[in-house]
Amino acid sequence: MKKSFTILSAVLWTLSSYAQIPNGDLESWKTTTVFTSSFEEPTDWATSNIYIAAGAPATVTKVTDKVSGNFAMRLETKSYTNFITRQVDTVVGLAGPGGIDITNESVQGIPFTQRPTSLKGSIKGTIMPGDSAGILALFTRYNETTKETEPVGGGLYFIKGTIGQYQPFNTAIALDGNPDTLTLLIVSSDLTKPKVGSILFVDNLSFTLPLGVDKSLFELNGLVYPNPCKDLIVFDNLKPEFKNLDILDLNGKTALKAEANGNKIEVNTASLGDGIYIYKWSDEKGMPQRTGKFTVIK
Repeated sequence: MKKSFTILSAVLWTLSSYAQIPNGDLESWKTTTVFTSSFEEPTDWATSNIYIAAGAPATVTKVTDKVSGNFAMRLETKSYTNFITRQVDTVVGLAGPGGIDITNESVQGIPFTQRPTSLKGSIKGTIMPGDSAGILALFTRYNETTKETEPVGGGLYFIKGTIGQYQPFNTAIALDGNPDTLTLLIVSSDLTKPKVGSILFVDNLSFTLPLGVDKSLFELNGLVYPNPCKDLIVFDNLKPEFKNLDILDLNGKTALKAEANGNKIEVNTASLGDGIYIYKWSDEKGMPQRTGKFTVIK
């Protein structure tokens, strides 16, 4: 298991491009089932919890010890006895946006064409001596001439020692050209020499865009109002490919569905209780286009 961390592909989001980290505030979580094992992980993200199906413990968990909102993410490096090899293995807490390609165990990233200047968020934790946690943002692009994926740039933030209270971080991103793909990877340990017991908490991840606007592409190109709302929310200035709308609660359960027939839609939210909700737009073929959130206050 020590060498089994070349995972996390995001082939599901190939028809749209993000301008911000999906679910970067880590408020929305979903239950994933692999074979007979079920586990929680952030919506639109993949995690090392996939190895629960092979007998490993959960290394990424939803916690209420957060900076803002309701939840944050906790990653921990753990040891366990592999039921196949009967050997003690180490599994690192690992997470990043995207889906999982179990067969190929590869990282493919998510579509991303913006050029952010920095990656920021809040972190705390206890990293064991001789170990380091990390947050990596790698930007690449596909060269049509050479038929190869080329690095464009990125940013890296290391965490060492003990940080008892959440503290903000802001690490610069250097790009040499325009990317088409982002691979964001968060780990609780150095993957080459992990130390059991290293723990990392993460919350409120986002990119700083060139104009200093920290918004999702939908919020840049469309309007969602009023937010917070009470009995009605409006989605305006919709793109033509935004056809089907799903509204989910923070447990990942569908609360409402709607369909857009133009560039504006009004959704009755009278049946929704107070709280934060996630909206997901997809095209007429069901391919994801955009996600975001809004708040209901009665």
